[in-house]
Amino acid sequence: MVRWVARLKGGGLPDGNLHLFAGSRFSARNLRLEGAHTWYLLEVDPKEDLVVVVDGGPTPFDAHALGIDFTALQVALGTPLRLDVLVGFDGPGNVVGAAGVDLGGNRETKRRRRIDGPVPDDRDESWVSVFFHRLATAMARASELPWGVACNAYLDSDSDPTIDGQYLKLQVALEAFANALLKQAERKTKAEPRLLVKSRDAWVAWVQEHADELRKMVADSAKQDVFVNKVRSAMNLPSSGVVADALSRLDPPLIVDEMVLDEVERRNIPAHHATMNKPGEDYDIDRDVERVDVLRSLLVALIARACRYDGPIAGWVTTDAVNWKPQPGWWAAPSSETLAEAREAFVAGEQERFPPTRPKRFQSRLSRKPSRRR
Repeated sequence: MVRWVARLKGGGLPDGNLHLFAGSRFSARNLRLEGAHTWYLLEVDPKEDLVVVVDGGPTPFDAHALGIDFTALQVALGTPLRLDVLVGFDGPGNVVGAAGVDLGGNRETKRRRRIDGPVPDDRDESWVSVFFHRLATAMARASELPWGVACNAYLDSDSDPTIDGQYLKLQVALEAFANALLKQAERKTKAEPRLLVKSRDAWVAWVQEHADELRKMVADSAKQDVFVNKVRSAMNLPSSGVVADALSRLDPPLIVDEMVLDEVERRNIPAHHATMNKPGEDYDIDRDVERVDVLRSLLVALIARACRYDGPIAGWVTTDAVNWKPQPGWWAAPSSETLAEAREAFVAGEQERFPPTRPKRFQSRLSRKPSRRR
């Protein structure tokens, strides 16, 4: 069996689920993650890049499967990462190969502790490991969903240099992913898409019947067929309604706060002006950062439902003195099975055994007898 070892650039580690012993040394800030491969993320030195050990996986080496795992890893940790070269070792520790995987793109990587990812950084439950496992598994199986769009938009919402870019990409990704979820649900249930009209056939027939009248109303500089097609497509839900429709047609439906739906309905502003606020409207840092976080939480909720993750997700409230961005009130509590999975911990290495030590008996200097001088 070959184990692949590399330096993982960017990001940090949450509270780990892997405890390592090396003689008298002990380390608890490590992660064990299960995807197509088993990933071990080790913090050897807080000032240096993480060390990653990749075990198992398809044989022979499958770069595509590794790429899926790596995308899930970036999203689970909530920050862009970089993985350049893997070095393969056999059981005795001999170098047997190398692979230049060049994963991570051109996003800026940050060496910091993860505090702003999609799931909480909890001391007693490793939600990162559960989320990673569900997401990596779903991405490998449900290829009809635009996982790349959703995952890249989430990463861009952390790394894009402008808040307008972050907001725009989240809005576009929400619409694209929600639309794909709708089509997936329609295929499974054989349900008809929702429309603004009572009957698709009746509306199409009416437009066709009045096509000549509609063409006569078109300005000389406009294309008549384009106008007729726009009237025909008026039966479809507006783009801003796709996300709300997808939420209502999930099984079970996901009922979110009105403020979340209000934020989604503002998608026309960035779509037409490339800014999150109307032209001429001043920016408010606290308000606008929270608006980005609202969309991030909603995108994570859709991704979580699609990959069957039912653990907690991060919200957008930053005034809580105990928790960092506690999950929204509309997100349900995890199942007992998921909670048990998050509480699973692993131990590796050997611990030296030292003879038991007994504390010395306390003796006050005041009670000692004075020594005799010779």
